[in-house]
Amino acid sequence: MPRIWIKYCQFLMTQPVITKLRRTLDRALMALPVTQHSRIWDVYLQFLKKCKSIETSVRGWRRYARAFPDQTETFIDQLIQWKRYDDAVAQLVKILNDPTYESPKGHSYYQLWINLCDLVCKYPHLITCVDVEKIIRDGLHHFKDHTGRLWCALARYFIRKNMFERVLFFFFFG
Repeated sequence: MPRIWIKYCQFLMTQPVITKLRRTLDRALMALPVTQHSRIWDVYLQFLKKCKSIETSVRGWRRYARAFPDQTETFIDQLIQWKRYDDAVAQLVKILNDPTYESPKGHSYYQLWINLCDLVCKYPHLITCVDVEKIIRDGLHHFKDHTGRLWCALARYFIRKNMFERVLFFFFFG
């Protein structure tokens, strides 16, 4: 039966009925067994790429990442593209806290950690979902051979937040 759903959803994609299409895709996912969801998700992702509403796309991608956790990095790339840095950081933290996660893109744990540090240091005023200082200090304990880079990341974070007294405190008292 997924063929009927796919044809109907493709037909709806040619019309300007976004809400009806989204609801139909959701109904298709609810009606079909889990083994056939990947066929519907192909159409759903096409819809999300064409969708003009970023909020709808984010919610759809979040649901897709829950169904297929190995695609979380692709979701993170999309979030960065949409300038949703807080959500991207939350997803990165979720990946880093999962010891069973294996990157389909071949990124190591350290590379994912550095991506997280770079995001929080570039956009400190937009990150509210995590305690950045605690995360970087945790990285200092995990990666003893890269402490210089992480201390500099922490300093960049405080400088961009205009917290110069914190920079001096951490450099003198650690």
